[in-house]
Amino acid sequence: MAEVIGKEIACSLLNLRVLRLRANQLKLVPMGAFSHLANLTVLDLSGNKLVILVDFTFQDLRRLQKLEVGDNDLVYISNKAFLGLTGLRELTIERCNLTSISGQALSYLRGLVSLRLRYLNIVSLEEQNFHKLGGLRGLEIDHWPFLEYISPYSFQGLSLSWLFITNTNITTVPSGALRNLINLSSLNLSHNPISVLESWALRDLVNLKDLHLVGTNLMCVQPYGLGGLQQIRLLNLSNNRLVTLEEGSFHSVNTLEMLRVDGNPLSCDCRLLWILQRRKTLNFDGKFPVCARPAEVQVTPTLVSGGAVSPTLVSGGAVTPPTLVSGGAVTPTLVSGGAVTPPTLVSGGAVTPTLVSGGAVTPPTLVSGGAVTPTLLSGGAVTPPTLVSGGAVTPPTLVSVGAVTPPTLVSGGAVTPPTLVSGGAVTPPTLVSGGAVTPPTLVSGGAVTPPTLVSGGAVTPPTLVSGGAVTPPTLVSGGAVTPPTLVEQ
Repeated sequence: MAEVIGKEIACSLLNLRVLRLRANQLKLVPMGAFSHLANLTVLDLSGNKLVILVDFTFQDLRRLQKLEVGDNDLVYISNKAFLGLTGLRELTIERCNLTSISGQALSYLRGLVSLRLRYLNIVSLEEQNFHKLGGLRGLEIDHWPFLEYISPYSFQGLSLSWLFITNTNITTVPSGALRNLINLSSLNLSHNPISVLESWALRDLVNLKDLHLVGTNLMCVQPYGLGGLQQIRLLNLSNNRLVTLEEGSFHSVNTLEMLRVDGNPLSCDCRLLWILQRRKTLNFDGKFPVCARPAEVQVTPTLVSGGAVSPTLVSGGAVTPPTLVSGGAVTPTLVSGGAVTPPTLVSGGAVTPTLVSGGAVTPPTLVSGGAVTPTLLSGGAVTPPTLVSGGAVTPPTLVSVGAVTPPTLVSGGAVTPPTLVSGGAVTPPTLVSGGAVTPPTLVSGGAVTPPTLVSGGAVTPPTLVSGGAVTPPTLVSGGAVTPPTLVEQ
């Protein structure tokens, strides 16, 4: 590969618009190398071994609009290297060995609109670096690991629309340097060790709309830390150490459209109520805030083995996340104004309690291989049934005003729960051995004692005639009464 660009190469390229010389092992671009490329608009010299840009290197490229000189061994840019680049709009200098930026060299770039300076070993920004770039609208300073100081006059005379100062070693917002950037609409200070956003630190940025402070280890936004930001629309404070973000930190939250506070150990208390109140109008960019405490509103599940549980906080209550024991997932739901204690998953199944209206349901206990779902209908409480062995019991139904004690399953059969008709209570029948009993019927205003089966037959249930009670007949021998209570023969 050639190490020097010769004039003879350029002579035949008078109408060339784009020239990319990336990764060609070039060590030197001599003066006049581009003298016959007057129509060139894009030049890429990145990925070579250039050590110095000498005076008048680009003097003939008056129509050049974009220049890239990154990934070189540059240690020095002479004061007149950019002379003649009157039409240049975009300049990128990155991954070089430069320890300073010459304000004199940049002063010839009066038409520059965008300047990107990345991966440089510069320690400070002085007041003379950019002061003659009156047309500059965007400045990126990224991955300057040794940058600790920004002069209050570094950006004096500029009219920037966007400014990125990221991945440096500055520890505070450079308020002095930002003071005169009244036209700034986007500011990115991400990945700098800025732990506190001080009161009124951004007070002069009255036209700022986007602010990014991502991954700065930010722990505190002081009252009016965002004071002065009258038009803020997007605020990204994700992946920090914030416990809270109070409404009093803002000049006004009424202009806010997108908020990112995910990745912070938020304490969900009344200080964050303003976010909850605006949850329907705020855009979280798909990254919803997560509560780290208190424990009642944590949305981080407890994972024991092989699954994941994601409880949801809906409105005005608290959900204790369930515990996953083995191979399943349980998601409790908070409906309105109450609390549901999540069920316990023992083995291979899932139970989902339902809160219907104004009450509480104690979740059932799953013993072996089945599931029971109690239902709350209106204004009362039902104690869930107990599953003993190998069967299923349909929970009782509450109709009106009264209470029904659920039936008991003893062995090998099924009992249909009794029905409450009006204003009374019926004690459910008892199954002793190997049979079934149809529960008695309450007719009007009284009570019927269920019949007794003595020997080998069935008894027809008695009839209540009027306002009283009839003692059921006794079967002595060879008759039939329905339905009996089975004692045991």
